[in-house]
Amino acid sequence: MIFLFLFLADWQTLSNPTTAKSMAFDVNGDVLLWIEAENRTTGTLYWSRLGKNGYGPAQALDRGENWFINWADFPKFARNGSTFLVSWLEQIPGDSPYAYGVRIRLSVDSGGTWGPAQWLHTDLSPGEHGFPSFTPEKEGFRAVCLDGRQMHGEEGDQTLVTRWIGPQSLGPEQILDDRTCECCTTAIASQGNAYWVAYRDRSAEEIRDIAIFHNGEATIPFPDHWQITGCPVNGPQLAFAGSSLGLIWFEGSDQGKVSFAQNHNGTWSERRVLSVKSMGRLALTASDTTFYAAWLDFQNNKPELRVVTIGPEVTTLKVQSTSDQRKSGFPRLTVMDGTLILATQTDSGIQTEKWSQDSVP
Repeated sequence: MIFLFLFLADWQTLSNPTTAKSMAFDVNGDVLLWIEAENRTTGTLYWSRLGKNGYGPAQALDRGENWFINWADFPKFARNGSTFLVSWLEQIPGDSPYAYGVRIRLSVDSGGTWGPAQWLHTDLSPGEHGFPSFTPEKEGFRAVCLDGRQMHGEEGDQTLVTRWIGPQSLGPEQILDDRTCECCTTAIASQGNAYWVAYRDRSAEEIRDIAIFHNGEATIPFPDHWQITGCPVNGPQLAFAGSSLGLIWFEGSDQGKVSFAQNHNGTWSERRVLSVKSMGRLALTASDTTFYAAWLDFQNNKPELRVVTIGPEVTTLKVQSTSDQRKSGFPRLTVMDGTLILATQTDSGIQTEKWSQDSVP
C-alpha cells in the first residue's frame, strides 16, 4: 500500500453549539448530535444543524436520569428524506449495572416535531442491548443492534438482531447471528431493497473476525483468525461510494492492523492494509466516487488521528495528535454537498472541521 503524505492546510474549524466535553456524539450530513452528561446516568441529548457560518443553536431532544452514557456506544442520528431518527441508551431495571437498551425517537418533518421515545427491541431482560446502526429502507429505517436476550449475567451469548422501523410502527425482530462479540460497533449500509451488515463474530474457540450478513447468510470474507478472550471494542464500518461497498476493520493480533476492501457486483477485492500499528476506532464515509476513513494510529509510540481518502492510492488528508485514552472517543465522518466533515473529541470539547473534496489532487 502506498501512502501519499499530502497534509492539506485548508481544513476549516466550524463554530460549535457546545463547549461540553462529550465523548458521546455523532455527525450525519448537516446534523451534529451529542449528549451533555452530568454523570454516567444523567444527561441531555442535543442536536444542531450546520449553516453557512457553523452549527446553529443547540436544541434539546431528550433528557434522562437513568441513561447509560458510554464512550464507545454513542448516540446515533439517521435520516431518510424528511424522516429523522435519533437513538441513545437507557438503563433497564435490574441488578446488573450493564442492563441497558436502545431508545429511539423519530421525526417525520425534518426535526420540526418528534414522536415519543420507544424501545428499539422488545426484549427488556436485564442484559446489554446496544451498538445500533441504521440505514434507510422504504419510508423508514432498517436497524441492527447487539441484543442480550440470551445472556444471563456472564453466561449466554450476545446476539445480532434486526428489525424495520417505520414512521408509525416497528416491524418484527429477526436474529441474524446467535453468537457475536459483546461490545463492538455494528455497521449497516443499503442500496435499493438490499442491505449489508458488518459486525464482529465470536466462535466457540473465541475467534473474533469480521462477518458480513447479506442475502440471508453470514460470511467471513477476510479471516484474520484473531483469538481473544475479551471484546476489543473495535467494530467495522461500511459505506457505499456509488455502487461499490467499502468495508474497513481492525485486527489486533500484532500491533493493530487496519484493513480496507471493496465489494462490487458481489465480489470482494483483495484486502488493502492501511495501517500496521493502530488502535482502531474507525470511521468510514463516502461520496459517489471516493471513500474517506479515519482511525487512531501509533507513530513513534504516540497516538494520532489519521484521516485519508481511499482511491487507487491512499491520500493522507490530516494527521493530528490525540489521546489513547477513552476521553478521545471515536472520530466521526460525514460527507455533505462536496464537503467532508470531521468530528473529534479534544480537551476543549467536541471539535468539528470541514474540508472540500474539490481539493483532492
